[in-house]
Amino acid sequence: MLDSRIKRTQAANIRQQLHAPVQALVEYSDILHEQAIQLGALEMIDDLSRISSAAHQMTRVVDELLGDNGVGVEKTKHTGMEIDAQQMIRHELRTPINAIKGYGEMLVEDLADFGAESLLPDFEKMLGIANQLLGDINTYVKFSTADAFDIEGDAISAELSNDLVKSIQAIKGEGDQSSLASIETNITGHILVVDDIESNRDLLARRLRKDGHTVICAAGGFEALEQLDKSEFDLVLLDLMMPEINGYEVLIKIRADKQQRNIPVIMISALEEEDSVIRCIEAGAIDYLQKPFNPVLLKARINSGSRNKQWSDDERNERRFIKQAFSRFVSPAVVNQLLAEPEKLRLGGERVELSCVFTDLAGFTSSIEAAEPSEIMPVLNHYLGALCNIAIEHDGTIDKIIGDAVYVFFNAPLSRDDHAEAAVRCASAMQKWSKEFSLSAEAKRFNFGATRIGVHTGTAIVGNFGGDTFFNYTAYGDTINTTARLEGANKYLGTDMCISGETVSRCPSFTFRPIGQLLLKGKVQAVDAYELVDSDRYDLEYLAQYSQAIDGLTQGSVDVESLFRPLVEQFPQDPLTNFHWQRIQSGTSAQVIVFEDK
Repeated sequence: MLDSRIKRTQAANIRQQLHAPVQALVEYSDILHEQAIQLGALEMIDDLSRISSAAHQMTRVVDELLGDNGVGVEKTKHTGMEIDAQQMIRHELRTPINAIKGYGEMLVEDLADFGAESLLPDFEKMLGIANQLLGDINTYVKFSTADAFDIEGDAISAELSNDLVKSIQAIKGEGDQSSLASIETNITGHILVVDDIESNRDLLARRLRKDGHTVICAAGGFEALEQLDKSEFDLVLLDLMMPEINGYEVLIKIRADKQQRNIPVIMISALEEEDSVIRCIEAGAIDYLQKPFNPVLLKARINSGSRNKQWSDDERNERRFIKQAFSRFVSPAVVNQLLAEPEKLRLGGERVELSCVFTDLAGFTSSIEAAEPSEIMPVLNHYLGALCNIAIEHDGTIDKIIGDAVYVFFNAPLSRDDHAEAAVRCASAMQKWSKEFSLSAEAKRFNFGATRIGVHTGTAIVGNFGGDTFFNYTAYGDTINTTARLEGANKYLGTDMCISGETVSRCPSFTFRPIGQLLLKGKVQAVDAYELVDSDRYDLEYLAQYSQAIDGLTQGSVDVESLFRPLVEQFPQDPLTNFHWQRIQSGTSAQVIVFEDK
């Protein structure tokens, strides 16, 4: 009985302290409404009516919450959350005060446009009372001592304060800005405002639109979720205390949705309960603003949230671009590395050292012209698909496919020290598979010939040369042309693979035999060329004899014929030995082999 009497006494005392300022707000709002009508400032009437309604609402709040039958200081339930009644009183009082302040400040800004400057003194008095009342609410409706804030215990040291002031001055342009990055002053976006109180939604939406944002409003949590399903938003301002479904529950649903979980959510509430703030932040809110909020602070928080969303979108778009652009041309391991370290991606036409592998299918033109497309295309696609898979397995980048030819390069978009060896391993695997494929029934049916391969290492310009509408990550330069010419040289040499000395010099773990110096069509400088040795085909003794014969040829030995004769007799089917033997027999034993055709 005594406790009940004490609680009623406390409520009566708070009601008495609030009565005078609340009544003053009602009277000033009514006076301003009447004066605006007399001045003919009809554009102000709607907002003044909202101010008047908010002022009268305050009287009802005081009577209902602090009257004899009010909640007093007990606990109360609100949309599934248990809230201290003191918090509830403060929340319900702040809502109409915020409306009075919000609409009042906006009208003051436009008084000159309305021709109603004479109303400024009464507006200032009304807003002064509203500001004072907001400050006094903490005194009227006190927290328990456990909620008190220890100013002295959390005081910032003088040294830290000085550093903070200097930093802020630098940002504002008052100090040295050399170490500071440029800061965007305002970022506009598509914002969803969620609040069950119409005046709160209206005021917030007006200010946001004034700052250039596109704003959609929702009167409750379920409506907000519907809006999120229909449109893409850059940021959500979400009220905490709402009927049917509270803001915390809406936040949980947003974070559980894969399409929406990256949208920044700022909680807004007149509730000062620390536990609510913590729960919202832990649930994924990026910030928590208490009503009434400073417009400048609100703008800064929105800019920060929008900027973070923009960065997140940029990063997600970059990852999507990398995955879409490269997943068809490089191995999954390379794609994953690019996603993990996108800064290593080189797209801007950079000059890079590459090792290139070009393939060509002998007899392809005659084969495809003599066959039905519906019959030969599946076989050709099987062939090309296998070569591309081999390139991807060796972490090569597929440059392009032209007809039956596959172009692959190594060392871009990601750099690697062993790009030459990787190119040779890839070429060897392609050659091995192609020989096996040429023996299959489907290849024989269409007279598929041998696969000829060129490998070369040199510098090239690599990047996206497709412009804004078409992604074409490719390479240009003399290295590309030389690789193509080496591939074509196989046709005349009788070999299946022709590798430049630039590549061979970087591959000490492989065994090669020299072909000679090739002056390729369109070139002015000869290229040292080599063939990758099949250890199952040639023994070491034969390779030593072959190297000795080639040395005699390149050094202009007069007895070169005697050097090659034993080789031809021992390996009459060796195309490369036969090539040199025929040159010798025709009286041509020049050190440089000149190619007139591609």
